[in-house]
Amino acid sequence: MGGISGLLACEGPSPSPVAHHKAMPEVKRRTHAKPAYRPKLARRCGECHGNHLEKWPGSGHAQSAKSKLYQHARGTEDAGCDRCHAPLRAVAGSEKLVVEEGINWEVCHGISAVRHGELGGTFDLSLTDNRKFGPVCDGNQHYFHKLGCAPLFEESKFCASCHSWTRTLANGKKLPVFTTFEEWQASGQVATCQDCHMQQERGSLATGWRNDRLISDHGFLAAGKFDASLTMNKQVE
Repeated sequence: MGGISGLLACEGPSPSPVAHHKAMPEVKRRTHAKPAYRPKLARRCGECHGNHLEKWPGSGHAQSAKSKLYQHARGTEDAGCDRCHAPLRAVAGSEKLVVEEGINWEVCHGISAVRHGELGGTFDLSLTDNRKFGPVCDGNQHYFHKLGCAPLFEESKFCASCHSWTRTLANGKKLPVFTTFEEWQASGQVATCQDCHMQQERGSLATGWRNDRLISDHGFLAAGKFDASLTMNKQVE
């Protein structure tokens, strides 16, 4: 997002015609703060990614900010749950409607890095350079948004950014709250989170793309269509 051009304001009296060769009055430039990035509603992304928009509204991601448990926790404690249930609440320029969309495209495809440690996962949300990250690394850059090649999107670690959280209590003890990622690690599964919850089908990634590309389901439900061989435990021969 480019900054707003400054306005010029001349101070002091205008120079007389016979004194035009002398130093001109100082010209000061009024500077303006760079306008805040305004995250887009999901339907805006759906203008090109209609296949994804069709499935996403029924997902848990789309309902994360409306969860009754989240709303109760937020009303009685602090806003710590916002980080994953309503990440855009803390982003300057976010409007109520986009915040209520919970985990929309601006969130998932704005993640540039994920870390996993003792207390769970954390992520970096990069929104200001109009770059959308994802596993597509052979696409052409275009005017609507830039593409960020991120193979991480096909790894279970990506989901650990929110599906892994251990809270530190007042007495210093650790309370595991969300352990989905750790359970997956302990299971020895060959399949990634995406293999089960973002099954791939042939279709068009975006308007103008060919229809024979494998695209991921953005409903995030395990419908049982995945290859059973992928879910075999490594310990089973």
